[in-house]
Amino acid sequence: MLIKAKQLIGCKVHATDGFIGEIKTLYFESSQWIVRYFALEGNARRFLIPATLFPMQNFSSSDLSLNLRKDQINNSPDIDLSQPLSRLSESTLASYYNIPSYWGPVTREEEVLQVPSEGTMIISHVTGSDIAVGAAGELLVVEQAANLYSTDEIFGFEAQAIDGDIGPVEDVMIDDYSWEMRYLIVDSARLLPGRKVLLSPQWIDSVNETDRKIRVNVTKNTVKSSPAYSPQRALEPDYELALSEYYEREISAAPYAQWRFDFMRHTMQSGKKLRIEVQAPAVIHWTADNWKTSRDIRTTDTSKWTHAAELPTDNVKPGASVHFTFFWPQANHWEGKNYSVKIVQPAERKEQVLEPAGV
Repeated sequence: MLIKAKQLIGCKVHATDGFIGEIKTLYFESSQWIVRYFALEGNARRFLIPATLFPMQNFSSSDLSLNLRKDQINNSPDIDLSQPLSRLSESTLASYYNIPSYWGPVTREEEVLQVPSEGTMIISHVTGSDIAVGAAGELLVVEQAANLYSTDEIFGFEAQAIDGDIGPVEDVMIDDYSWEMRYLIVDSARLLPGRKVLLSPQWIDSVNETDRKIRVNVTKNTVKSSPAYSPQRALEPDYELALSEYYEREISAAPYAQWRFDFMRHTMQSGKKLRIEVQAPAVIHWTADNWKTSRDIRTTDTSKWTHAAELPTDNVKPGASVHFTFFWPQANHWEGKNYSVKIVQPAERKEQVLEPAGV
């Protein structure tokens, strides 16, 4: 069943031996848009509870239950929720509750793209922190930030289409079985006064904390003509199918396919450019003919934390693969790993007439 995040805020949570606190906010990971933690307030402090500890249950009341004792929760790690969460905090919490980390085992392949200070490039992950090389070649340890947002932060962010603003995010619809965030509820005041629209996280290109913008890879007209949404009615399977097919058809017309380290696509439709976005200046070394020939392209600075380049892959035939790797000039360091995206034929979709949201 799909429920709104705001329905969960204020819900009472019970341990096996009594009341423990109320839900104050939800923390979700923006690469997969899944709720990872519930922040509870009780006994004059806040607790961070992993979402996997909540039984997968159909939400039917203002109460949720945990298969934990009150003392287990009260003795959990004290995490300062006034600061951004770090992997160190998450690892400590996972260890305390004896659960696996959702980001999986740490491997050398988790090489990354953060520049914590001038002339410093992180080159690999370790649990809870990053190993980095400083400007003088010295090894540094930098605490790694978790890729998490709270619902407190995301409410009020402006949803932005390719060609302009849509409106503020009012709420999020969550699957109470998997805790997956299925839709953003957006007040489309900029386009359709008095109307609301649903946007799937699958259509989101990026989240910009500085500008409080959520960029969606569709046009304003696409949103304006999307299937009508009524907040007073439960979402029916037929409506979700129509909405999904409508947006997938529209997005298939976008001129590029996006690749990021937190969204490593493995396929893309033919006729598109491959847009690669990273968090540090890079030279992308790439080929579309299995390295018989290769080309280099430099990223350009598109925002404070984003550097991007569009590979001219729009003429690559279906069945071929684009292979690429990175050279990081600030660290004078090669990525040491190749990535690939296979070119495929666009999927054929059955056309259907949909009720527009407004004109």
